[in-house]
Amino acid sequence: MAVTAISINSVPMPMASEFSETISHRGGYVSMANGTVVFDVVAASKRAFTLTWRGLTAAQKGVLITAFNSMATASVSFTPPEGDACTVTRSDQQTELAFTATLSAGRLLWETTMMLREV
Repeated sequence: MAVTAISINSVPMPMASEFSETISHRGGYVSMANGTVVFDVVAASKRAFTLTWRGLTAAQKGVLITAFNSMATASVSFTPPEGDACTVTRSDQQTELAFTATLSAGRLLWETTMMLREV
């Protein structure tokens, strides 16, 4: 299984269908009374990542918890599947990391989703 790095933690790589990358511009815009639009772009192109893991063992769950906790008050290094490292924080839309358990062959396997945004 390929490995993605978040900070100093190596975490299991989500399956290809469980990883998404979104490109966006940071800033804002205002529609003026005459119909023109005024833009105030702070950052030209930033990425957001959504990673979903299924079938995690308890040990892998622990690695993800450590990685999530490392982003509580600081940005961290993240290497997505394509290998282009960047600095990220957790998304402002994600204040918690929730896990769902599934019983498989007599043991618990875990599922979770983590949202990151490039700084």
